[in-house]
Amino acid sequence: MPFKIIRNDIAKVKADVIVNTANPRPVFGGGTDTAIYKAAGTEKLLVERQKIGNIERGDIAVTPAFDLKAKYIIHTVGPKWIDGLNGEFDTLASCYSKSLEKAAELGCESIAFPLISTGVYGFPKDRALQIAVSVFSYFLMDHDMNITLVVFDKHSYQLSSGLLGAIDSYIDANYVKSKKSAEYSRTIIEERELLDFDEEDDWEFDERAYEEELKCESDEAMPPMMEGLMRRP
Repeated sequence: MPFKIIRNDIAKVKADVIVNTANPRPVFGGGTDTAIYKAAGTEKLLVERQKIGNIERGDIAVTPAFDLKAKYIIHTVGPKWIDGLNGEFDTLASCYSKSLEKAAELGCESIAFPLISTGVYGFPKDRALQIAVSVFSYFLMDHDMNITLVVFDKHSYQLSSGLLGAIDSYIDANYVKSKKSAEYSRTIIEERELLDFDEEDDWEFDERAYEEELKCESDEAMPPMMEGLMRRP
């Protein structure tokens, strides 16, 4: 069974399992994590998440989905991108493969993923997409499951379009821009507190770059496809 890639808000997608890019600690951070907590019911989901405790990078945990259009949420903690030489690729692949294995164990027929670790953790989107596609393809050789990769920003969508061709699109650029500005942005202090940055991490929020990204959301020009997208590093 083939998988598909769509451009949408994952908190609005219907599937047996919604995969959340979780914080290692039992709190919730920005981006996809915040959107899923708000849609599921923040207080209810946070109580269940706190029962689990810490989650190691590359590992998973399961909670009910509450108010989402799903049965379960699989929480997985992706790697922080350093330089690609510190196990980042294997850790990210583990996030996808363990989530798929757990969904199969739970008897689920469908699962929706975000593009894990490509937000504040900085994993290159082309490499992350490559890993996701590789893991999905391998899993579907022996399993029958509807897999959806849900991308939110325009750049990720364009990469996936070039990779897979025809892809469903559910929301327009103006909606993405308004949602990103209203719900998916965080202040420097909030990100540092919620997203498990070590004190010695040299991380800085580039406000100018962020504004440029929002500005580009309405630009319909298609950039050249990055070479070597399907080549494993």
